[in-house]
Amino acid sequence: MAHTLISMELEGLPPTVNNYYGRTGCTVYKKAQARQWQEKAVSELSEHWGNIPPYSGAVDFHIVYLCKDNRKWDIDNRVKALQDCLEQAGIIENDRQVQSLHVRREYAPDRAETTTRIILMEYKGEKD
Repeated sequence: MAHTLISMELEGLPPTVNNYYGRTGCTVYKKAQARQWQEKAVSELSEHWGNIPPYSGAVDFHIVYLCKDNRKWDIDNRVKALQDCLEQAGIIENDRQVQSLHVRREYAPDRAETTTRIILMEYKGEKD
């Protein structure tokens, strides 16, 4: 059985790739709204992780977007921001450690706010 490294919910949704970066001429920059979301998420993740050194092994990353409305959007456009946050929070050394990725959206109209649930586990590989 794979060991769970971290399991928690973050407020809101990560920014999409389309809303993450901007461009001015040849310069690419992170947009202010994306920076704000990322700073808050990194702070929450770091606090939850504590003073544990970054995990260096392969990981299995589960993401569940718990949405209070049923607007349609691409679920894969929000993954990169979350992976970057895991690395910046010191939970993993590099987002290249993600060997398996599971992403889904759940419509949860009874929720007060939309949240993003993340579960990061040790990657144990495929079973024969």
